[in-house]
Formats: sequence, structure tokens, C-alpha cells
Amino acid sequence: MRRGTLIRDTETDRMMIRYNIKDYSEGLHCGTSLEVRVGSHWRRTRIEHNGSDWYLVGVPTDHLEGLSVRTGKEADYEY
Repeated sequence: MRRGTLIRDTETDRMMIRYNIKDYSEGLHCGTSLEVRVGSHWRRTRIEHNGSDWYLVGVPTDHLEGLSVRTGKEADYEY
């Protein structure tokens, strides 16, 4: 399980995860499963694109950049 922060790649307009100062994920794709930190809990979700912007299924926020997320075997599930 890897933890990081959601950021936007301004060149590709894809969301990606920054794991540390030199380690980034590839651009995320629709349907990528992950967990997002909501308060003191981790919530399972997946990232999607609605044609104009990215969103997390079941997570009511308009601002994805800066959210704490984790990915890996425990986050791979069928939503």
C-alpha cells in the first residue's frame, strides 16, 4: 500500500499521485481504484472523468488536488 497526495498534471490534465518529492505515479485513468482520507477514515473509491473534470465516486468534493490517497493491493477492489 502506497500513500501520497493527488495532484494535477497541467500538461496532460490528468490526476496523478505524488508519493514524495521525486516519485510520482503515471497519470490516473478512469476507473482507477484508490482510497481517500476523509476525516480520520479511509474511504474506498475510484477516480472518474465526466468530460470536463475529474471526480471521486461517492466523495462529495470539488477539489481533488491535495487529498491524501493510498493505492495498492488493499485498494484494488470492485466498486
